[in-house]
Amino acid sequence: TSVAFSPWSAAPTLDDVCIGVVQNLVTGDIFEARRGQGARLNGRPISTSPESALKNATASLYLKSGYKMIPAFGRVRAMGAVALELAHTAAGGLNLLLDNRGYLKVPDVAAGKLLVEEAGGTVTDTMGNNLNQSITRLERVSIVAAGNHLLHSHVRTGHLSFMHRCDEAGHCVLWRRFGDRKSTRLNSSHTD
Repeated sequence: TSVAFSPWSAAPTLDDVCIGVVQNLVTGDIFEARRGQGARLNGRPISTSPESALKNATASLYLKSGYKMIPAFGRVRAMGAVALELAHTAAGGLNLLLDNRGYLKVPDVAAGKLLVEEAGGTVTDTMGNNLNQSITRLERVSIVAAGNHLLHSHVRTGHLSFMHRCDEAGHCVLWRRFGDRKSTRLNSSHTD
């Protein structure tokens, strides 16, 4: 469960959020952040992980149908609750959250975005742009949240952009998205 607060405004945005709270309903843990005052877990200060090597990172990945990440991560986890995954990124339990599906509602990421940023992490859309959509409309977004700027920059510079898409017959095409936001076909193959 999550809740985000902002000063009254006719059109508040994600950057207006000044308090964010996420509660893990299973454990009872409460993650909270106040803009400019850091993030806390059960009243104790937290910070994101300094891990920046992909091979050691614990990632939570939600990818468009048919896409698979080629680089190896240390571990991949998926809780199915974006607010809680952002909270765990803020506390250092996850190093990276990547959701490129465009399904996430802005209010669902509002509290977690503040948590990650206040704990020292970076949160953008998948193109590296600041997330600052209105929190009163049900816009959908994609998100990249990383525990530190270096790990996030690996995503932005293409280290995580190697993907392949397979059709129903198992024919795969390897793509790499470059920094200019265009896709380039590298090769194709057939997988059994």
